[in-house]
Amino acid sequence: MVNIVTFGSCLSRLTAAQLATIFSYKVLNHVAQIRSDNFVSHYIQKSQEMIPDSYYKNLIYQEGRAEEANKILQTQYPENIGKYHLPNAVDLFENLKQENIDIFLLDNWCDITYKLLSPTRLDEFQDSSVFLVGHSYTNLLDYFQFSDYLTPKESVSSWQLIIEFLRQYQPNAQIFFLCFPYCTSQDKPDRYERAKKFAELFLNRPIAQHIITVPPFYVKPTLTKNWSHFDSHIYASLAGFIHHTLLLGDRFSLSTIS
Repeated sequence: MVNIVTFGSCLSRLTAAQLATIFSYKVLNHVAQIRSDNFVSHYIQKSQEMIPDSYYKNLIYQEGRAEEANKILQTQYPENIGKYHLPNAVDLFENLKQENIDIFLLDNWCDITYKLLSPTRLDEFQDSSVFLVGHSYTNLLDYFQFSDYLTPKESVSSWQLIIEFLRQYQPNAQIFFLCFPYCTSQDKPDRYERAKKFAELFLNRPIAQHIITVPPFYVKPTLTKNWSHFDSHIYASLAGFIHHTLLLGDRFSLSTIS
């Protein structure tokens, strides 16, 4: 049985689902809905405290949005981190310490997409941040303020810390990093540039030479559902590439993947 843990978005999660379906891999954890810098701050450096649950009781949900909004919020907290769409999963950090993890599958979608929020009426937690789906609430800006987007340089630095952190616990695991495609962001020039610049910077970092990095790939419009979700054939193709690479034990450079 090949064990896999994902960090990122549906790009990693749905690729892992194809690995489970086609090749019988076992998905242990999905770390989702959390930006890389926030994972570093809360779970590696522990420089931020989690905003207390009681503060969120001030927020008013848009009709029909409470369940999904709360799910996205709670999946960032210690008791649920790594359990996105896996409610019965074992604790992420317990798995890191005790399981034999064969693959980590990572992607940077959250970093190019999310702005974090900080509380405005909780002085002792003003430096803490969280991701909330803005349109799920009617009074979000009465209690929170948005930060800026994460810069590509900041994102690369955070991922380097995460990769080093994972290596400490699982030195023999194979790490795959999927740089999120920017071809579907042509109508959003800022996001396009964030995704493109991230890949350029990440692929030139020494850490990228010790993992398997898939550069941003082109997706035909007929194979997209929206800018961030693709036809199942895309995820199946990535799963096939990962499985083939694992079997061969190869390490690929940019020139052999692109």
